[in-house]
Amino acid sequence: MFRTGLRLAFITAAAASAVVLGGGLATAAPTLTADTAEEGSIAVGSNPAGEQWTCVLVGSAEQAGSRFDMARAGESRGGFAAGSTVTAGCLNTQSFAITVVTGVTSLDDAD
Repeated sequence: MFRTGLRLAFITAAAASAVVLGGGLATAAPTLTADTAEEGSIAVGSNPAGEQWTCVLVGSAEQAGSRFDMARAGESRGGFAAGSTVTAGCLNTQSFAITVVTGVTSLDDAD
């Protein structure tokens, strides 16, 4: 009986530590925000800062058709239609996470 209790306590401690340590990975996510440096541009960010996300951006082009581009966290890409929705498929090379996020491009530039 003592062995069973000891094993159960060990398994519970291992599971609890996995939940606590894995919680930080679950909160990491890329962000897409409007970049006011240029009309129709979007900035790729990271929450929390410092995560290494690489994203493939897909959205409506400024002129006509679709626009595809690639950016890393901390970079900005233009050439999308102003105010349009951009979808990004992102890969984190630190934790090997894959996710999809959306954002809206800027309507006006900063001038």
